[in-house]
Amino acid sequence: MMTAQRVLKFFETKSHDYASLQVTLPEEINNVLLSIRKRLNPGDFNFEEDKGNAHFQAHSTIFFGLGQEDIEPIAHYLRNYGAIPFTLFGTLRVFTSNDNFDVGYFPVKCDDLGHIHFGLRSLLHKNPPSFKDEYTPHVTLGYFNKGCIEPGSINPNFTSMSCLVKEVSFHFKDETPVYIHLEE
Repeated sequence: MMTAQRVLKFFETKSHDYASLQVTLPEEINNVLLSIRKRLNPGDFNFEEDKGNAHFQAHSTIFFGLGQEDIEPIAHYLRNYGAIPFTLFGTLRVFTSNDNFDVGYFPVKCDDLGHIHFGLRSLLHKNPPSFKDEYTPHVTLGYFNKGCIEPGSINPNFTSMSCLVKEVSFHFKDETPVYIHLEE
């Protein structure tokens, strides 16, 4: 049984202001996105935000703006969900709202992610600092220096990739993950 007490020992070094909840994606999706990243100019990545190819892990953020105390209610809430159908598709898109970097991403078809995001928002009474009243299901390709990546500029070499999401991960401020398995 996962408890908040078991994971509090990881809080010695904090690298983010908030914790997050992310979809754990299968290795084949991670490998496809990593191969796309390797074709890009390394100088385009914003290495203050992006960990580089050696540490790349494909992810889809469900909720950013959490506190360490939120892990137990999130785990309890997610017991209502089984494995989640998830489809990555389309061409590269870019979030440009941050003043210091752009986020390159691919869109995702997954109605459950939106339901989970807004359900947790209501349950936890939180307004995430970065999502406002919108939530865009997506898989992050990387964090780029401003203006170095354009929407549609990357051929993903796939039309779509689908999987069943069987776990999500709660990432503490220091990025230590705790995995929450979804029932099948």
